[in-house]
This record gives sequence, structure tokens and C-alpha cells, in this order.
Amino acid sequence: MFRRIVLLLLSIIISACGGEESYPEYPKDRQQGILSGVVFDAAVSNATVRVYEFNQGKVGRLLATTSTNPDGRFSVALTAGSTPLYIESSGGGFLDPYSNHVVTANDRGPIKLRTYVNFTEGQSRKVMLTPLTNIAVGLADYNMIRLGQQTAAAIESANAAVNSQYGFDVIATEPLDISKGNWSAIATQGHQYGAFLLAYSSLAYESLQNSGGSDSEKNIYTSYNLADLQFRDIQATGQLDGWSMDEVSALPVALSYGLQKINADFYTNSMAQHLLRVVNNPEVNTSGTPPGDYSTLVNKLNNASGGIYATRTPEIIDDEPPVVTRVGQDVLSGSGLVTVKVTDFIGIDSVDVFIQTRPEGGNWGSLKAAWAAIQLCAVCNLKISKVECAKLRLSPKSIRWQLTSYPLRQCKPVWCTALLMCSKMRTTPTMFPFNGITLLRPSISPRLAHLTR
Repeated sequence: MFRRIVLLLLSIIISACGGEESYPEYPKDRQQGILSGVVFDAAVSNATVRVYEFNQGKVGRLLATTSTNPDGRFSVALTAGSTPLYIESSGGGFLDPYSNHVVTANDRGPIKLRTYVNFTEGQSRKVMLTPLTNIAVGLADYNMIRLGQQTAAAIESANAAVNSQYGFDVIATEPLDISKGNWSAIATQGHQYGAFLLAYSSLAYESLQNSGGSDSEKNIYTSYNLADLQFRDIQATGQLDGWSMDEVSALPVALSYGLQKINADFYTNSMAQHLLRVVNNPEVNTSGTPPGDYSTLVNKLNNASGGIYATRTPEIIDDEPPVVTRVGQDVLSGSGLVTVKVTDFIGIDSVDVFIQTRPEGGNWGSLKAAWAAIQLCAVCNLKISKVECAKLRLSPKSIRWQLTSYPLRQCKPVWCTALLMCSKMRTTPTMFPFNGITLLRPSISPRLAHLTR
């Protein structure tokens, strides 16, 4: 009996060992991918870039680390499966193009910019870390934490919402710094991206100047601090509306940019104005790109309501007339130079001059083009023989025109006023008239003209 049992077991063992060989399955080697891009507020140099696995709303295993070069560029090889990734830059610094201050931190710590991407194994892709990708990360966090969306879906929907608002892919498009050349006959999406981020610096610099510009305020009024406020804003509420949550009590708290209260108009209308300032100023926009090429982005920003921004009533970008200042009170004899200065927040493209005259005791005549001779009396006329108008932008510029009167004999005093037609640099050209600048009054002396306001 025992012998039968042993033979049966031996038979089973031999049967099991027969046939084709089989081996356990091991994972195949991962395909290597490459992530490359730019850390950019302005170019952030010497920042540490870390790449993490990211799932179920939590940062996982560290996959790669690298540093940015002086242009803010980085590249890292990545061996990982298809998975959502969290990419973060921390530290480093950049030179603010407006204030010329080196920015390295705000009151919450060193510079930190972020990006989420849904990575596919083996792919090589561009990945930017900017204030706009910060917005996308904040919105994705809101989608996961507040709305309960799955990680990959939350990232995809957030990135799509931000891309749709601005009209370009904020993750894959490389921002081009238009203050450092990058010459082009047309404004590409990269130029528009770079111009928009430059508008952050313009707004920050104006806020710094208005506050007095003390050392303590230099870390408050920076483009990076504004980007960090936007991240906290949209992460808390799902929209850019000027509200966040207190980190201790979790109660709503109103955000402010220094002394400036933040709301949706601040993020849209104010930023659109500064975007216009940036692209209209040839001393800032050295790329050669036409300002009109940025009109679509300016309008999308100024008219934004809903989506990533809180619902608002869009405002006119700018309806304030330029400021015209008469320079000097010179006395002219026969021929003289009249100078005024025109200053505008956004910029002036061109100015036309019209003349209107009134004899003593009489009424104002009709406006006449400045280029034609204007009859002052039977034997006396006035003519603008030359106009010099520098390309007007943001800083005050002089407009000069040559006034020549030809009195052959003594005549009654005649008042002369100029009307300036200024075409402002806006998305839609608009003429702004300026009345009541008295420029010329022929005196009793036949060849003496006195200039007044």
C-alpha cells in the first residue's frame, strides 16, 4: 500500500514537470522621457526643479531633480510610467525688468512656481512653470479638494480652462521676454505669453511707486507676490475673485496686494491696461512686434467674466483723456515755436493740430486744419509751417508746431486757440479732443505775438 502511494506521488511530480517551461513575469524596462522648459516670471535662474509622482491629491515619489540656468531653462530625463506629475521650482531669483530689483522671495518664503501634467510614459514634452501655470495648479487643487474630481481629470479640466481663457497653452508655450529682443514681425503666442507676464511687473512697479517705494515694500509689490496671491485665491474658491481661506481657521479672508484691495476687476481691467502699456512702449517692447497684434489677448482679459474669473461687468479699458500741458510763456516776434507735452497712462499714437481764432470783441471762428493759412484780418494771417511730433508713448513727449504771423501793419488783437486731436493707443483707435489751449495772441505791436495758456 505504501509503495502504491509513493509511485502515485512520483507520477504526479513527473507529470507536473513535463511540457513547456514557464517563468514568472517581470516588469519591462520603463521608457525614458524628457521634460524641458523654462521657469519664468522673468527668467528665474538657479531654481531647484523637482518632479514628483502625484495621485489622489497627494505628492508621491520624487522622480528627478535639476536646476535652472541663467535663462531659467531646465531639462531632466524621466523614467516613469504614465501618471500625473507635480513639478515644482523653488528658490532662485530673477531681475525685475521695471524696478531692476532682484526678486528671490515674498513674505511666505522663496519663489515657488508649479505645474501639473498628465505624463505619458516615454514622452518628451515642454513644461513651463509660470504665474499662469500657478493658476492652473490652484484650480486643479480646488477641483480635487472641493469638487472631488479624480486627479487626472482635475488636472486636465483646470489646464483646459486656463488655456481657453488666454488663448494659448500655458504649459507647453514658451514665454518670450519682449523686453530683451526676441524680434519678430508678428506677435506669436510666445510673445503674447511673455508680454502678459511683463504686465505683472508693470502693475507691481506702479504699485511700488504709488506706495513710496520703501525697502519693506519691495518684497510686497513684486510680480511674484501677485502670482502667489492668485494661486491662493483660485485654490480656495475656484475663481479669481480676491478671496482666500485662512490657513488656521479655514474662514474666508479678503486678499490685498499691499494696500490695494484685490477683486476681479483688478485681475482683469487693471492687468489689461498694463498689458497695453507694455506692448505700446518701445523702450519696453523691444521685440518689434506690432502692438495691435496683442488686441485679442487684451480684450479677452478685459472682458473676462466667469470661468476662472469671478462674474463681473466688463469696463472700458481706458476712457481717460491724455493730459496736455503748455510749456513756456514765450513772446514771439513774427515766428516762434509752440510746445506742449502730452502724457497718457497707456500711450498716444498720433496728434493732429487744429486752429481756431477770435478777434477782439468778436466770436470764435470755425476750426481749421493747422496746415492751411488762417486769415486773422484783412492783412494778417497765421500759418503752421512745421509740426514735430515724436512717437508718443508713456512718458511725456513734446509736440511742437511752428506758428508764423504775417501782419503788414498794426491790427486789432486776435486770440488763437489750438485743439489737439489725440489718437490713443488702444485696442480700438479713439480720438480724444482737447479744447481751450490758448496759444497765440497778436499784440498791438504789428510783429509781436504773446503766448498764453
